Amino acid sequence: MALLNLLGLFAALGLLALATFALRRGRSRIGPLAGDPVARILGLLAADLAVWNLATVLFHWTGEPAWHWLDVTFSPLTPPLVLHLVTTWVGVARRARPWLLAAYVAFGALALSSPKSLRGLPWMPCPANKW
Repeated sequence: MALLNLLGLFAALGLLALATFALRRGRSRIGPLAGDPVARILGLLAADLAVWNLATVLFHWTGEPAWHWLDVTFSPLTPPLVLHLVTTWVGVARRARPWLLAAYVAFGALALSSPKSLRGLPWMPCPANKW
């Protein structure tokens, strides 16, 4: 189990490095790839993957429910980000905009519903805990 957590930690750190480089490339104003939209979306995807991988590892190590909440909140955002990356990469993002919007809305709703009203977290009381 410790090896799996260690690999998850290394994956999260590698994804954070990729997110940093991609987001810097995406907002760059110099060079042939200045403001590259693929780099921006790749950076957001890598950041999303890093957050939920790191949250999973930290939840396994600490058992704190807040880390699990972070994991289940950010993991549903992965599919629309992958779809956005692919459509941007192949150059059909403008034509696929309605599908992208639908994906972001659907999976965004799933991300908001995943924490189950944040039940059980001491810093976020919920009336549903009473029954």
